[in-house]
Amino acid sequence: MGNMLSINSRIPRRTILSLFVSSLLAVSVLATSDLLAASPGYSTHANSGPAVHYTATQREGLRYIYATMSPSKEARIEEIKRDSRNVPAPKFKDLIDGKHPAVVRIDVEGGGNVVYHGTGTLIGVSKEHGLVVTNWHVIRDAVGEVRVRFPDGLVAKATVLKTDKTWDLAALCTARPRVRPVGLSQDVPKIGDALTIAGYGNGSYRQASGRLLQYCAPGMTEPAEILELTAAARQGDSGGPIFAQDGTLAGVLFGSISGTTNGSHVERVRQFLESVLAAEPYDDDEVHSRPVSYSPGN
Repeated sequence: MGNMLSINSRIPRRTILSLFVSSLLAVSVLATSDLLAASPGYSTHANSGPAVHYTATQREGLRYIYATMSPSKEARIEEIKRDSRNVPAPKFKDLIDGKHPAVVRIDVEGGGNVVYHGTGTLIGVSKEHGLVVTNWHVIRDAVGEVRVRFPDGLVAKATVLKTDKTWDLAALCTARPRVRPVGLSQDVPKIGDALTIAGYGNGSYRQASGRLLQYCAPGMTEPAEILELTAAARQGDSGGPIFAQDGTLAGVLFGSISGTTNGSHVERVRQFLESVLAAEPYDDDEVHSRPVSYSPGN
């Protein structure tokens, strides 16, 4: 793959780099690692011919993730990986056909009659609107409409309110659904905590649980506010939730590599949403929304 980014030899030995693809189109397997994008899936409209496949080198989406390592940290990571079998997950109730009511599939109209797919989470409602958080790369190549599909059958057009390329976040405004939003976690997860990801992949809803391995950064000068957990995301899960054990939103996933998933953690998401929430008050509207209850996994 001729234009692949190369590792700079001046980077300190105590720093490791992981690659992820934040691309709407690419699913790439590298010769040196089993890199798999958690990028949205895509399809073509009926009778429009086959979808065009792109390789990662045809996009600008290859990035590095930085994490400082030490022998003791590496040993701790291996210990957590061994302890990641049969990780408990939140036991959500009031699901719709097994799907979390506030986790949505996102359809993005691109050029050439191509429709890209990703995942998002409803995190607030106002009198007239719903607020959905997803990835920047999910909506990056939108040419036509962006739509969100709720498990209860509601399909609503979405307006992009804000994006953040560095942390791969996007906020969408939709028509108000009759769904109770997911609250933001009050605390940042701790190393070893059980976390659960969810998304629609190429169409099917799935949850997968793992444990928090470490915190990473999107650049050498950025803070370590990216979660890495032992659960593998799929293409099309991009923008999906990372749930804490109490059912709140601990982060927003954006990529997967070697059986682990990365995503911006809740405090970074909260900072991203500050201006959006200030512009229009959103809450969880318990009275008029379909409830979502849960109990801790065990």
